[in-house]
Amino acid sequence: MAFALREDLRYQVPFEIIPEQDGESAASYVADFTYIENGMFVVEDVKGHRTAEYILKRKLMLRIHGIRIRETGAQKTNALLTPPYRKPGSM
Repeated sequence: MAFALREDLRYQVPFEIIPEQDGESAASYVADFTYIENGMFVVEDVKGHRTAEYILKRKLMLRIHGIRIRETGAQKTNALLTPPYRKPGSM
């Protein structure tokens, strides 16, 4: 099994995505983690749920900074999964 070499780990790193303008404050995205992995800069976000605000900020990170965010965390699940079958009286 190959392991990725991660260096320069940082937490809660802010990135400006919209500068301050006409009395409005700047907008930023705060990455959960940034690090160097095998020579490449990685921005990682741990997600349980992707909000509309997060999706917009993710798109702005790609457009403004050319950074595609690595998303980790909860995976989509099928809400219609049924529990395992149990024989009557086996509980």
